Amino acid sequence: MQTLAMVLWTATILLEVKGQEDELWDPWTDNCESMVPCNLTEPQTDTMPYIVTLNRPYINSDQAVYVYIRALPPLSFQGFMIQARDDKTGQAVGEFDTDNRKISVINCFGRPDSTAMHADNSPKTEVTARWAPEDDNDATVTFYVTIAETVNPLGRFWACQRTKTLQIIK
Repeated sequence: MQTLAMVLWTATILLEVKGQEDELWDPWTDNCESMVPCNLTEPQTDTMPYIVTLNRPYINSDQAVYVYIRALPPLSFQGFMIQARDDKTGQAVGEFDTDNRKISVINCFGRPDSTAMHADNSPKTEVTARWAPEDDNDATVTFYVTIAETVNPLGRFWACQRTKTLQIIK
């Protein structure tokens, strides 16, 4: 009888832990390199109906840049992911501002706050993210974005789209 009770207790604990893992699983954060939110749907291959701009084409290594994502009217988007990747290494570099409550930041490639993404699933027509380099080096970085029209359920999305290049001057 004690063995049966122990087996049932263990099974209950394992199911509860498994349920918590499912709730915490985020298909966006698990795909830092591909920037594909999940493996269930293929990204769009046509030109995305979103505009990505920077507030300047170059910065000093002690400055920041603003990245703007805008939907072409009448569209909106619910999900996004932004990375600045070093053109030499292909790795996400720099840090996104953690004070913007409309944006969540995650660690990719072992670098803190290197990737910005949506903080909620509400429809958006534009978003602004502040990014700064993490070191005092000359570099060229390119911003990549993934943008999803809808998140829950995942609708049409454009993954790992190369957008603007930024020159960092020491």
